[in-house]
Amino acid sequence: MNLILKLFDISKIKRISFREDINGLRAIAVLSVVFYHADIQFFKGGWLGVDVFFVISGYLISNIILSELNEDKFTFKSFYLRRIKRIFPGLFFVLTSTIPFAYFLLSPKAMNEYLESLIATILFYSNFHFQNLDFYISESTKVMPLIHSWSLAIEEQFYILFPLLTVLVYKNLRQYFTLVIIFLTTFSIYINTLIQESYKFYQLQFRVWELLVGVLVMVFGSNISIKHLEKIGFPLLIFPILYFDDSWINDIEPKLIALSGISLIIFSNTKNSFLSKFLSMRLLSMIGLSSYSIYLLHQPAYAFYRIFMLNRNKYFQSYPDSVDIINYPKNINLESFSFIFLVISIFFTVFIGFLSYKFIETNKKRLLIALCCFIIILSFIIFQTFSPNVYNKKFDSTELLSGEGVFSNYGCWGTFQNWNDIVELTDNCFINNNKNKNLIFIGDSSMAAIAKNFINEKHLADNYNFIFLTTGHRVFFSELSFNLKCDDCVLKYLSNERKNNTIVVSLELHRYLEKNESIYFTNNYSQNNNSNILFSNLEILARNSEELILIEPFPTMLRNKPSPPEIILSNYADNVKEIYIPFSYWKSNLIETNKYIEKLDLEIPNFHSIKTEKLFCKETTNKCTVYDFPEIYYLDKFHLNYMGATRIVNQIVNYLN
Repeated sequence: MNLILKLFDISKIKRISFREDINGLRAIAVLSVVFYHADIQFFKGGWLGVDVFFVISGYLISNIILSELNEDKFTFKSFYLRRIKRIFPGLFFVLTSTIPFAYFLLSPKAMNEYLESLIATILFYSNFHFQNLDFYISESTKVMPLIHSWSLAIEEQFYILFPLLTVLVYKNLRQYFTLVIIFLTTFSIYINTLIQESYKFYQLQFRVWELLVGVLVMVFGSNISIKHLEKIGFPLLIFPILYFDDSWINDIEPKLIALSGISLIIFSNTKNSFLSKFLSMRLLSMIGLSSYSIYLLHQPAYAFYRIFMLNRNKYFQSYPDSVDIINYPKNINLESFSFIFLVISIFFTVFIGFLSYKFIETNKKRLLIALCCFIIILSFIIFQTFSPNVYNKKFDSTELLSGEGVFSNYGCWGTFQNWNDIVELTDNCFINNNKNKNLIFIGDSSMAAIAKNFINEKHLADNYNFIFLTTGHRVFFSELSFNLKCDDCVLKYLSNERKNNTIVVSLELHRYLEKNESIYFTNNYSQNNNSNILFSNLEILARNSEELILIEPFPTMLRNKPSPPEIILSNYADNVKEIYIPFSYWKSNLIETNKYIEKLDLEIPNFHSIKTEKLFCKETTNKCTVYDFPEIYYLDKFHLNYMGATRIVNQIVNYLN
């Protein structure tokens, strides 16, 4: 009983002297993280280095607070001032250093994400920010320069809350302090076992047990000494770093093993052991002292290198927004770092980290340096927020390859996703409403993908009202037929009150009509019935318009070929030139569709079709063009992007003129 009371006692805790071995443990932790983010397979569990840092932080911070409370010297002002001196200079220096790289390497949309993460980092809520983007081990996070700041946010949130809790318990329930910490630790571990969602990776309540383990190690180690536990602890620390991969990153088992190891090493405090001497080596000690700056520097260095490698593609030079890793996280194919780059990058981060520690973190004027850096960061945020066009000027062609604004909210795109609802036209369904002539656009996603181009055509904008009635799939079938659920939307608008209608229809007809294509509806209609339903509905459209224009299906990219984001992100530009759609293959997919269009042409007087194959294909070369260097025409395998759609729109404009 006396032993337990002694073990739990916090009244005699004193400030611990400097420990070289803890610096060595910091070095192992930071190098593990650095190697892991460099994709070194031997350190596939290197992410555990952050968890090790949490234990060390909890150990040191709790000792400072409790020892000062016992000496009646603790004040919140002095505590937080020390934290500011410790954290702000190095952090703001590194954040300032990332700004020029972001400015010259990031696309406009990626820049917006960087700005948001920059704000989140300086306000220490980046853990919440990044949890809403993508999971930590996703490919997209490899090109996020500030993704690693989530751990710093966790620590800072702990530094805000833990002193308050400690002082409160110390003054009122001092004898129960250790029990309170044990309870909170156990509770945090317990809820970890209950929750499997990825968001727990980023949140304090699921991480606080790691910091509190450090607190318990400090309390117990201050009251009792058991030598040679490091002989057990070191293998427990190293084993999960080398054995577990990042598929375990949200599981508690590898963390329990690693943190048990680090706890035993710190607890034993055997100064003359082989391990203690190893951890106290000058090189490890230097890396440990610089570990904070090294940690801050390594992710931006890796991320911007990866972005630079993506950017060297010829397409990126013309259309930087094509490399929008936020929009295309699953399509990034990042190169593994070469051995030479690994050596250089690790040396660079360690060396610069040491310089940062030497000349920034420990500089007598470090608060002044931090303030200057903060002013630069704040100025950049304000400038970029309120004057984005200054930055965006170099990206005049951004939208040509971007998907932004293509599937937009123009008109009634998406209105008919739920066909069981009766939809009425509203003002949101048309642009302009003061012209004598109406341009009505009807179709599936192939129409929605080119809608914006029509609006941007000055001739059309000056002479027509625009109405968009588009959906993502399945048009003109069964309950989708005009004389049923759409009575209150399409036909009502196409009443005799509006006679100057030009209707433009864009459908992936082959997907409805060809036997080798999947059918976009579920009522088991035959191809012939599909054709009849389509024909009937197009006749209705023709009777209610002066001109019915059909955009014929444009070539669909082969499924085994890279999609445009993959093409653009490829580092092998010479191979990109060989990507095309065989014209013969495309024609073989349009046998029934062409017969159907011929029937429309014969039987509907005011019918006209846009021959898209003439825009994208050459029979002489047997190729349908995916791009015409340096322009790419596709948004994905099945939809045109802004540039591809422009070719079709130009045909319609010429026809209407």
